[in-house]
Amino acid sequence: MDILLTKDNQEIAIFEGLKLDSVRAEYITEHINKAISNYNALGTATFVVAYVSAVDFEGFWERYINHIEEYPFQLGVKKELNIQVHPNASTRVANMILSRNGYDFPVYYIALKIS
Repeated sequence: MDILLTKDNQEIAIFEGLKLDSVRAEYITEHINKAISNYNALGTATFVVAYVSAVDFEGFWERYINHIEEYPFQLGVKKELNIQVHPNASTRVANMILSRNGYDFPVYYIALKIS
């Protein structure tokens, strides 16, 4: 976990950052595992943020989303992956809702083009 946000001693968000220049499946899977399973016992809102330096950002995003869609989530998937409207040329966002022990929590996948 890169950042844990708290308010009044309660976890409110987990941020897991990745630096990518291509879709490296094992690396991405490792970070998703850490963010939603290893570090997230309470079912806290989770943000997986990819800082992307790939030349073909749109192609990267498509392959990244395909990888997430094929990821074998060990938690309940309450709401399937939903790709959001692109806020600008350098940002892509998708979200889903997972469930752990009866608690639903959102997971956001954000890709930011940095080059």
